Amino acid sequence: MAVFVAAADESDGPLQKGPFVYGGFIAPFVVWENVFAPMWEEQVLNSDPPIGPFHMTEIRNPKWQALNGLSDAQAQLKIDAAVHVVASIPELRVAHTRFDGGHFRQTFGASRMMSRGRQPGAHRLEPDYVGFMGFARAALEYVHDNHPDAERVDFVVERKTTVTHYLPQYLEELVTWAKKENRHALLDLIGEVIPGAKDRAPLQASDLAMWHIRRHEARESEAVDVLRLAAMFNGRQMILGEITNDELTVIHAQAMDLIRARATDAKREATSGGT
Repeated sequence: MAVFVAAADESDGPLQKGPFVYGGFIAPFVVWENVFAPMWEEQVLNSDPPIGPFHMTEIRNPKWQALNGLSDAQAQLKIDAAVHVVASIPELRVAHTRFDGGHFRQTFGASRMMSRGRQPGAHRLEPDYVGFMGFARAALEYVHDNHPDAERVDFVVERKTTVTHYLPQYLEELVTWAKKENRHALLDLIGEVIPGAKDRAPLQASDLAMWHIRRHEARESEAVDVLRLAAMFNGRQMILGEITNDELTVIHAQAMDLIRARATDAKREATSGGT
């Protein structure tokens, strides 16, 4: 029985408008551990000059390059090495969800989702929520359809103060979705959600991929970006999802219905507890 790991990151524009992309790579744990990690460490992180965690926005920044003792040419070679590692491992499957980040923020605005568990309250609905749900569904469906020996899928996501605390709740919503859509075969595959720091190599690979994909979607790619994107993904199976603005509006309406229902439940529980 194989355990799969789906590592995801988000990529957004500097103005938080235009395409918002959330996704990453899905692979058996043994591939991450025994194949990907050694190659990534040797060819990207530890090759001369060695660097800390690989992050596309940082490695292209002249200030970061100077602070870490890299010339721009050396930084470009690091990116090429990262692309080469991904391109060399066919078992890595990429999945991502894309939608209009500006429309999401305009539609959802100040909407708050009721939290459950030990720390009840309300939190703002971030685009990561919709992105994670799309990515997680795609990962589960891919593993179910292509790997009947799979035991479960664990999700590794970057630790973020605005999102991480609520990811277990996101998994609850994933269970609710699977039941509602009668996708009961997917329920047994839902594993853990694991917040990770930037030093987790699978997250660094997902950052590399989503950065290039978002640039392509936003029509911001330079010639070298196009070549790197092609090196990673030409001929590779990709699991793509797109949420239209109309669909985002429907998701918002459904979220508001859920918020009202949870508020009613919370009020009923508070009244019952006081009697």
